[in-house]
Amino acid sequence: MSKSNPLSVLLKINAQLEVPIDSLLIEQCYAIQQKHQFEKERNSVNEIKKVVEASISMPQGDLSI
Repeated sequence: MSKSNPLSVLLKINAQLEVPIDSLLIEQCYAIQQKHQFEKERNSVNEIKKVVEASISMPQGDLSI
């Protein structure tokens, strides 16, 4: 049995949604979670909030923050 890549799974599910989320947003949020995964506090909420808010205020696909 092979181990699946969580980011690949998220992107695959996103592709199946009727209203998909920008793939770059998923990748950025995943990278933040991955960066903080071994921290005791796992305080990634503010970073993710910043990325999500930036994605809402920018045209689709332009997440250069």
